[in-house]
Amino acid sequence: MGSLFKPKQPAPPPPAPPVLVRDEVNGVEQVPITDANGATTYVTRPIALTPQQQAERDEINRIVSDSLTEINRLSRTDYAPDTTTQKVLDDWQARQEQLLAEGNQRRSQQEEERLAQRGLADSTAAQGVRRQRALDEQDSRSTVGLARTELANQIRGERLALQQNLFNTASGLKDASQARTARAATAGLGDAVALNAQRQASLLDYYNSANRSNGSVFADALGRSAGNTVGRTVGGAIGGPLGSGVGSLLGSWLFGRR
Repeated sequence: MGSLFKPKQPAPPPPAPPVLVRDEVNGVEQVPITDANGATTYVTRPIALTPQQQAERDEINRIVSDSLTEINRLSRTDYAPDTTTQKVLDDWQARQEQLLAEGNQRRSQQEEERLAQRGLADSTAAQGVRRQRALDEQDSRSTVGLARTELANQIRGERLALQQNLFNTASGLKDASQARTARAATAGLGDAVALNAQRQASLLDYYNSANRSNGSVFADALGRSAGNTVGRTVGGAIGGPLGSGVGSLLGSWLFGRR
């Protein structure tokens, strides 16, 4: 007969003692915590930094914080350009207004000379020409204002993109020297944005000047603007299809290319 008693089983080995697990790459460690019942729980926490490491981390955090502050400033609905951008915009607008004034003076002189040559300086047609000239000047000034706003938004958008890139880059760095390099590069590119805006404004001025110096283009534009104004004025006074035809012919004769 077999034994009525089972052979004794060897006792299971004791569980391995809890150990500290460190993740140097991500800068965290898992610490075993034993509760009152003897159960072990692992708690994840950042690895304590040396004084030098903490100083570098603090500097990186400042760079990230400064970048976030600049992002918020550039994103505000009541954003106002900084001193550098303001100077670029003021210089550009002053140049555009100077060019506009010169063009208006040339146009006024040519239109008044042609009206005088035809003996229409005090006519209803002349009043229509002058009214149209004033409206065109007002539209041109409005266009300059819109262009200034567009130029400001362009500079703002490019600087915002630079700061967002710095924020994303510095947030993932552990070396303060790399964060400082990224900040310096961003500052340099930010200055280049303003310089590039100045360059684009200078190119725009150049092409505008080239167009204004083209006499045939100016004469055609002048003839169409003033001729159409006279045509509408005279044609409206006569009335009917005959008035339209006479007004068109008279406008072309007065302000067409000679």
